Amino acid sequence: MALIKCPECSKDISDKSEKCIHCGYPLRSSNGSDSSAPSYESRETKVLTERTSKDIKKQFIIAKVLLYLSVFIILIGLLTNPPVAIFGVVLFVIAIVINAVAKFSKFWDHD
Repeated sequence: MALIKCPECSKDISDKSEKCIHCGYPLRSSNGSDSSAPSYESRETKVLTERTSKDIKKQFIIAKVLLYLSVFIILIGLLTNPPVAIFGVVLFVIAIVINAVAKFSKFWDHD
């Protein structure tokens, strides 16, 4: 008997279990064969891909918000106080870097 991680709750369970004893996630069909359930590896890969996709989407959202905020700060700074515009430019550069990291992560982690 070997211990594996449950794809749903990530707790240790037996590889012989039909379902997770912690969360009830089905690992095998009721007759003990794995024919109706996808293999543990494919479920694990799917969960990892979904988590990675959500993280990348969060990075894109953060980058877009910072981008729009920085443009607004630059415009306000140019109209009122030039040092504020410099802060906006710095924020703009940070937003571009976050966007580039998210695009690279999407390329690197997904086929």
